[in-house]
Amino acid sequence: MLTRQHAAKKHRGKLLLLGLDGAGKSTLVNHLSRISIGDDLTLYTAKGLELPSYLFPDPTRTLQTATYRVETNDKYLQLVDPPGRRTSRAKWYSSTGDFSTFSGSSNNLNNLAPTAVANTFQTVLPILAVLFVIDASDPVRFPIVATELIRFLKHKSRTKVFFNTQLFLVFNKVDHFLPPLPAETPEEPQSKEYQQLLNNRKQLQRAALRDARRELRKCVDYELKMDQRRPVLVRMQVEIQDVYNAAGSVRDERMS
Repeated sequence: MLTRQHAAKKHRGKLLLLGLDGAGKSTLVNHLSRISIGDDLTLYTAKGLELPSYLFPDPTRTLQTATYRVETNDKYLQLVDPPGRRTSRAKWYSSTGDFSTFSGSSNNLNNLAPTAVANTFQTVLPILAVLFVIDASDPVRFPIVATELIRFLKHKSRTKVFFNTQLFLVFNKVDHFLPPLPAETPEEPQSKEYQQLLNNRKQLQRAALRDARRELRKCVDYELKMDQRRPVLVRMQVEIQDVYNAAGSVRDERMS
């Protein structure tokens, strides 16, 4: 009885990660899962250690949907990572592709719950949010990103399971915008020269990320202009503006 009452109090749902192949979805969800069980990646970077290879899945191997479980005392989340290859994206919008019951390979990195609790969550979980992951360092594929983003927004607007789902744009791989450190780098990390060098690199990174967001917005605007479904367009333009505002606020918080 106590186990059932404890399970009923949990906030539970799913996070769906979409994006093109190579955008870093699998790596991102792997990192989130590792952090949830206390495998803090900052310990590696703080000690100057190279990140383990298992944290960087081979994108060519993501050929089926993988699910990761993140569980705490009061939360139960499933991170759903469908493949992003061109031949697999049609499954995102298939009439039978109901992600509320979507299943695939399972990677339960936080497998500490009793069996009775695990069985409780076999019911359909709501999709709380969709994270559309974008490789910010690959502007060549921004037109494809824009096409798939608009296509998903259309699907979202007419699919009941997504009515209350939030959509977020996640600009990934922004570390590629950081210029390399000069050969003559100050040896003291706390020195003013070193801190000034880091600030300059961050400013260049912010500027490059702003340019990437503007370029993607141009691609999205072009796709909207070419689309002929005007009744859907009005709703999508408002929703895309909200998504970009949310992405900008998240970016400002991460960069500050």
